[in-house]
Amino acid sequence: MMNCQDKHQQVIDHLKEKYKLSRNELISLESLKMHTVKSIAFTTEGGFDSKTGEFYLEERKLTYKIRIKFQEKSTNDEKMIFLQPTSGDS
Repeated sequence: MMNCQDKHQQVIDHLKEKYKLSRNELISLESLKMHTVKSIAFTTEGGFDSKTGEFYLEERKLTYKIRIKFQEKSTNDEKMIFLQPTSGDS
């Protein structure tokens, strides 16, 4: 049976295949293997604010399409990373 972290890793691997991500975004995704992923959220409309993590339905400046919440294993702090991918077809 697959645990939650395995499922999150599958989703992350799918995102890496489906979207064109920057080098820094790929490095951030790779570093998640050392932490506990709590949630992955993505949208095609609107976006996530990088300061608050809040979702906004309308397009805004500096919002992101993917938000990943994770817990650092060393400190137990909850943090977020944000990605702004482009379609792998473009």
